[in-house]
This record gives sequence, structure tokens and C-alpha cells, in this order.
Amino acid sequence: MSQPNKPADKKKSRSKVIFGLILLLALGLSALWYFSKDQTQTPVSEPSGQFTEFPPATPDIPADTDSQTPQDASSVTGQPPIEALVTTATTCEQTAEEISAFFSALDGKDYINARQLKGGSQKYFTRLVNKLMAKPPIVAREKESLTSILNNAAHLYRTLGKNDVALIKEILAQEGASLESTMALFYRWSELAPKCEMTKASVRLPLPGLYEYAGFFLNTLGGQSYLFRRETRVRMLGKYYSILVLDRANDASMNRYGIDIRPSVDSLLEEMKSTTSLAGRDTYLARLILLRDKYLARYGAANAKPAATK
Repeated sequence: MSQPNKPADKKKSRSKVIFGLILLLALGLSALWYFSKDQTQTPVSEPSGQFTEFPPATPDIPADTDSQTPQDASSVTGQPPIEALVTTATTCEQTAEEISAFFSALDGKDYINARQLKGGSQKYFTRLVNKLMAKPPIVAREKESLTSILNNAAHLYRTLGKNDVALIKEILAQEGASLESTMALFYRWSELAPKCEMTKASVRLPLPGLYEYAGFFLNTLGGQSYLFRRETRVRMLGKYYSILVLDRANDASMNRYGIDIRPSVDSLLEEMKSTTSLAGRDTYLARLILLRDKYLARYGAANAKPAATK
């Protein structure tokens, strides 16, 4: 009796596995969303798919600016007072020092030293951030093709590479105790950096680039699958800061995809109410409630049904 063709069998089996994984990725994520709606935590939700229909927010403008009486020179000239400039400069310097201290502390860790990062961790991560900003993920019309979904699902791996992704995961694992304070620090720096001139911190997190990734994590299957695979705290904080970025983009009229922020706010509010793993949970919840009320007043409820016409 002749022996079976083992290489051909292996190749055929491998093809079946790959095809099966593609189907699981395309269909399984949607199934996870559907069956998790009634659970306490809802890590994956169907993206709203609303891009051009949701109008970007515009700043509120006083109805009668001519009747207002200037309180100081800054009201007339439009320039901030000297005290504000000094305060901003001081805050820039202090925050930049904290950023540098964070990277200096990383450089002293054995697992970072073992990587032999050229120029130290701050220069290394500045390069990583620049790579991510230069190659944003697909945010609009992701679901129009399976290729777009698969590209998004592998976006960070394809953009950064295996070694960089592994290092980021290791840092998240090793520095878990300071995760909340570290994320708060870098988010604060993303707000301050445009107002700061020369500082010791070389990392820049521009709002247009952050907006692309906020939309990726909140409104695409690929981005939500990334968060779903992360530890609970990382997932919730990733969603929380993505929401804050999207809110800033709305206020700056930069929500070019018209992403509806309301479903993400509502979803995270429900998820955070039941967690005990976040030290700053009450602060996060208070901020999310303010955002919920802000957009409720501006656009109404996310799932509101139109009134019936007679």
C-alpha cells in the first residue's frame, strides 16, 4: 500500500486553518458584540458606522459679543495675560520633566537595558510614535471589505513590527502599578505640548494623529479587537482616553469622519460602573457623565427613535 502524500496533506490542512481563521475574524467579532450586549462588560461593540451623518461640534459663541465689557487688556487684544503665559510655561516645564523622569526610570530597568535601545527609551519611543502617526489605520468604511478589517486587525503589528509590539506589551505588564498615572501624564502632555516651546520631552502627540487612533479604537472592528485582547484596565483606559481625544476633536471641529461619540460614552459608563480595578474610577465616571450630558444636550440620546409622523 502506498504511503499518503504528507506534505500535500499538511499544506491542505494549513490552508483550511487559515481560511477558518479569516472567517472567525470576520464573523466572530460581530458575534461577540451581539451576545455581549446584555453582559456587565461589553468589550466589543459594533462600530456605529456613522461618519458623515454626525455633525462635528462647533464652539459655543456668545449671542451678543458687542455688549460685553472687557475686563482686562487681554479681552481687547486677544492675547493671554502675562500671568497666563508664565503659568503655561511653568506647567510645560514641569510636565516635560515628568515625561523625562518616566523615561529615565525606564532606562534603569533591567528588562529595558536588555533591549539596548539606541539613544535611550525616550528617543526610541519618539520614533515609534512618529511611525504610528505617519501610518494611521483605516477609520472610514472599514467594513466595506474583508481586507480592510484584516489590515486593521494587524495594524500595530504591521506598522511597528514584532519586536516593538513585544516591548510595549512587556512595559504594560512590568509597569502595571503606575499604568493610570502614566497614561494621565501622557494625555496631559498631548494637551500641553502644542503650547510648549523647547522642552526636555521629545515625544509629541498631535491631536490630528491621536484622532485617527481614537476613531480606530472606538469605531472599527480591528481597533476594538485590539482592546478586547488587552487586560481589563488597559482596555477601559484605552477607550476612556480615546473618548477624551474625540471630544477634543469635536470641540476643535476636527471630527472629519463624523464619528458619533455617544455610543462609546454610554458603553464605557456601563462598563466602568461595575469595575473595582481602577483607582481613579470615580474621576473617570464623573468626566464621562459630563460628556454624556454635554452630547445629550447637543444632539439628544444616541439611540433615540424619531417621533412618529401623522
